[in-house]
Amino acid sequence: MQIGALCQSTGMSKDTIRFYEKIGLMGDIKRKANGYKDYSQGHVEQLKLLKHAKELGFTLNEIKELAGLFLSKSLPPQAMNDYLKKKALEIDEKIAKLQAFKQEIKDTLAGNCIYKEQLIKASAGAKKSS
Repeated sequence: MQIGALCQSTGMSKDTIRFYEKIGLMGDIKRKANGYKDYSQGHVEQLKLLKHAKELGFTLNEIKELAGLFLSKSLPPQAMNDYLKKKALEIDEKIAKLQAFKQEIKDTLAGNCIYKEQLIKASAGAKKSS
């Protein structure tokens, strides 16, 4: 399939697909006799996986590492599990930090801001120096 059909199948723009090609996230792409790239159903699946990983918060470097694991001809059996376990732990840490931050916001809204006096003093100091 040509890039236009690939865009329709994945919901991605041509620029995004070409960028992913450029940074090595798509593996080998064959060319037709006329020189056009011939994308396969495998490329559709790869791009959908990359899109999903991005939506889940994976960075491009993480996506590239993940794609490397998928594209590897000799994928170590435990490599994918280890990688995903590591990512799950990172997500748990991020969730804990976000929950703590959310609680600080709730405390602030309830008038229990532990930094309230510091913020007032800092604000007053900034006004004096203006």
